[in-house]
Amino acid sequence: MPRSFYWLLLCLTVFPTLAAEPVVFPAHTPGSKGTVVVFSPAGAALDSGRWQRTVLRTLPEYGWNTVSATLPAKAELLPPQLDAQPKPHYWLVNGAQGGEMVLALSEQALPMPEGLVLLGPYHSDMEQNALLATQLAGLGLPVLDLSSPVDHPLAKATVAERAQASRRTGNPHYRSIHWALDWDQSANTLAQQLWGWLKQQRAVAK
Repeated sequence: MPRSFYWLLLCLTVFPTLAAEPVVFPAHTPGSKGTVVVFSPAGAALDSGRWQRTVLRTLPEYGWNTVSATLPAKAELLPPQLDAQPKPHYWLVNGAQGGEMVLALSEQALPMPEGLVLLGPYHSDMEQNALLATQLAGLGLPVLDLSSPVDHPLAKATVAERAQASRRTGNPHYRSIHWALDWDQSANTLAQQLWGWLKQQRAVAK
């Protein structure tokens, strides 16, 4: 094989590892109101996808740091660089990664963020998915729980249960919203919704 082939193979092996470092977007204002971490699945490219890129670039306009980070195979192994980001921290996770995050938090395998934003969360394991609503309600965190027509069937199956479980626990900071479009079709509206919710959380915390 020519040396160029081995160099290409090395690049394909090494560069994804280098790219896994969190990508930070500082607030465009003096100081920062906190940090919103947008998690990608393990092995996925950072700062990719229309709605992810829109959120990451819109919230800094309103004084928030944003970070594109990878959710590792073991959720408790979060990137240590996140500790250096301004607090409070809010985490945004979608799909099966949302279910993994909720499970890890319920088992105290992760430090609690200030709040969670979940886009169509579900567990890929059917038995765990049946427990998702209870696990989420037990966290007692501010939660923005968003669902859409393009969510996985397992996520759609627990929408009502997630809201009911949080109401039963008396969590006043849980909010459930059904989205009419998919996330990429309404990326700008999604970013504005997140900003409005974050603004409400700051007001409550004062």
